[in-house]
Amino acid sequence: KFGYLGPSFSTKFLYFAGGGNPEHPCQIVDSRALAAAYRITADPGFDMPYYQYSYGVGVYERVLTRYKELAEEASTKERTISADEVERWAFSA
Repeated sequence: KFGYLGPSFSTKFLYFAGGGNPEHPCQIVDSRALAAAYRITADPGFDMPYYQYSYGVGVYERVLTRYKELAEEASTKERTISADEVERWAFSA
């Protein structure tokens, strides 16, 4: 239905489809978030040229997994961090 939407916008659609539920497993992954993921993990699969706007599902799944791991590492007894908070940090980092 939405040909040529690309990962940056399709992941936004998936994120907002979750309706703000922090347990919803879809975060926004655009080139800025991928660049941050590469900087903190050194995973070569996240190292995309700035002009590359497309990536596969495997990259998306690995980023989501890493966001979840980072959220769990940052959480404390007093405050649980959700993966979408990590995504927001990655976007602004």
